[in-house]
Amino acid sequence: MDAACERPPRNDAERLLRLVCGMTATDFSGAFRHGLSTEELTGVITALPTRRLNELPDCARLLELPVEQQRQHHQQLAAVVADARERTRISQAELARRIGLAAAVNQLESAGTQPTGLHLACLLRELPDLKELLEDLDVQPPPAVQASG
Repeated sequence: MDAACERPPRNDAERLLRLVCGMTATDFSGAFRHGLSTEELTGVITALPTRRLNELPDCARLLELPVEQQRQHHQQLAAVVADARERTRISQAELARRIGLAAAVNQLESAGTQPTGLHLACLLRELPDLKELLEDLDVQPPPAVQASG
C-alpha cells in the first residue's frame, strides 16, 4: 500500500486517498457507477492512467460475446496458463509472486478470474511456452467495438 495511505492524513486530499485505499473493490466501483451522469462517468474513465484505459476496450469486446462463449474463452485461457506454468516447472505461488498477482494463480487457472493486460504481459515473460499455447487456440477474437459518429 502507498505510504500516503498508511500515515495520518494531513489534508483533505490525503483523507480522501485514505478513504479510497480502505474501500473494497465493490464499494470503490459503486462510488463511480451510481449517481453519475454519462458525461461525468466518461470524465472519470478518461482520467484513468493510460495502461488501465487501454485495457477497457478488450473487456468491453469480451462482454459482447454470448455468455457461453465468454466462459469458453476464460476456460481456454485458464488451461493454457496452467499448462505453460507446469512446463516452466514453477508453483502457482511462485508465479503469483513473480507477476505481482494479488489473487491466487489457482483462481486464474480455474477461470475464476481473468488477467489484466499487464498481468498477461508478465505471464508471457515468465512462461516461455504461453505464447505458443495461445497461438494454438482456435478462438475467434471478440468483435471490434464500433466507433460511434
